Amino acid sequence: MTMTTRHDPARISRRAVLGTAAAAGATLGGAGNVLAAPPPTAPGGPANDPFFVSEAVDVPEVVPAPTTPGTRYVSVAGIDFKPFRAADAAEYDSLIGELTTSSVGGFTAPVSLPHGARITEMVVYAVRPAAGSSIVRLVCHRSSLADANAFVVVASVNTSALAASPQVRTYTVPIGAATNGAVVDETAAAYFVILHSLGGDPHEVWGVRIGYVTADAGRFFPIDPIRAYDSRAALPEPGLLEPNASRTILVKDSRANASGAVLTADVVPVAAKAIACNLTVTGTTGPNFLALTPGDAGSFTASAINWSGADQSVANGLIVKLDGNRFVKVWCGDQTGSTHVILDVNGYWR
Repeated sequence: MTMTTRHDPARISRRAVLGTAAAAGATLGGAGNVLAAPPPTAPGGPANDPFFVSEAVDVPEVVPAPTTPGTRYVSVAGIDFKPFRAADAAEYDSLIGELTTSSVGGFTAPVSLPHGARITEMVVYAVRPAAGSSIVRLVCHRSSLADANAFVVVASVNTSALAASPQVRTYTVPIGAATNGAVVDETAAAYFVILHSLGGDPHEVWGVRIGYVTADAGRFFPIDPIRAYDSRAALPEPGLLEPNASRTILVKDSRANASGAVLTADVVPVAAKAIACNLTVTGTTGPNFLALTPGDAGSFTASAINWSGADQSVANGLIVKLDGNRFVKVWCGDQTGSTHVILDVNGYWR
């Protein structure tokens, strides 16, 4: 077994800028075809899989971390993988957390996931060499089952279907809710990632991230009401909303009534999918209506609040979906009136 720690200045100068991604867990090797469990011996290739996502990033650019809204991640760095046979050979670069599989062999690392979580994706970071391939599997061991049946392959990736490249690539494998082992329960004694090198040139393994949603996903969380936006305040975007115009509003923070300055950040958390809110119009100049949509919407289909003349104040309680960055969009209708807009948040759904 070969296990060496190295600090090669030539290699580090090429990869040092990737240290942030490696430290965050962006480090495991080999990727390519999404395989059903148990994985077949001949992968079909990305062209045959509509759910396969591949993103190539030229060194020395930083490898992008996945940012699926509402998803939490547990990361395994390349240096965390250990051989599970004495004959398996690997080299470790302790400075950047990289594993290089220098011969045929198998390597494994544990994954800690909370009870009740639903696993949604496996994200693999690797450089595939000119020759050779590897398989990466997320495996669940169920203590309630006996012998070989106790091991369930939740997700699998094979690099052999992909063209070789000196680039660090990101491969994302979606994991459906009905997948065997996707829900962490009391029968699952352990989860671990297996990297199996099939031979050829060494693979540079940067890491694996396992995405999951917690058991409280879908729950409503009431909060003490906060003022998220007021167009009468100096911040963040003051002034009347005019007819046939829209305004994109960030609803994550509590803001002061007069100044609009942030009082408490992230009252509505990253994982929020929708909010319960009160939408108020005041200081109207004539009749009109407002619509309320997610922040990334390109249009609206229904009004959220209506008023009939000037100098009116009208409020309405609503539920609205958020976009991935916790924005909503307020649209002013095509009648004559402009208005000030106030948005208060009373709770959110994860």
